[in-house]
Amino acid sequence: NITSNKSYTIIIVEDSSEHINEGSNFIFAQLGNSSANERLHLGYGSRDTITLRHHSNDVTFDINRLESAALTVFRFANGQSPSHFINYNGILVGSGQTGGALTNLGNNYIGNFADVHFYHGKIKEILVFDKTLTDEEVIKVNYYLSKKWGLESQVDSDGDGFTDADEIADGSSAIDASDSLMPDLSDSVDSQIGEASGLDSIESNLKLWLDATNIDSYRNATLSDGA
Repeated sequence: NITSNKSYTIIIVEDSSEHINEGSNFIFAQLGNSSANERLHLGYGSRDTITLRHHSNDVTFDINRLESAALTVFRFANGQSPSHFINYNGILVGSGQTGGALTNLGNNYIGNFADVHFYHGKIKEILVFDKTLTDEEVIKVNYYLSKKWGLESQVDSDGDGFTDADEIADGSSAIDASDSLMPDLSDSVDSQIGEASGLDSIESNLKLWLDATNIDSYRNATLSDGA
């Protein structure tokens, strides 16, 4: 057993898109009793929810589930509040609950929960760490798996609102949330007028900026007349 009496991080790349409408679909589990913190099961709670369950110590969050492979990070931080975290395709979709490590020493299972619920899909890769990975560590593993499995167009490794593919195309970093595709007002003005504008001080007051020169994040390369 590699998940009981400790913090852990379980990272899964899988594709269950052919069975997206089948309801609950658990990927990783632990044999145990029907008592609080004695039976781990994680995966899809329904078509559009992702769940991390210790039995009576659970979190379930809504997701925008895609009909393709997915990268999900399940984290448990023993004794902390919140203790349960789930990232889906890079984005932190939610956190909650308090402490409550798994206590049952039953075996871990892949694709099988309680010999009743069997995973339907294709498991590509699973990584299990016996610690709660930091946000920075999760970002780096996200990006590694995103590139390895060709998921750049749907994974946002650093959770900044832009997919890895968009960031790579625009020359920004997919593992640095502060280096995003959002334009910088003062830098843009400086570039146009050829000197320092000194407008950094007002950027925090900017609430709306509509600029039609780059509305697709590719300098309008994907647009055509009449489209």
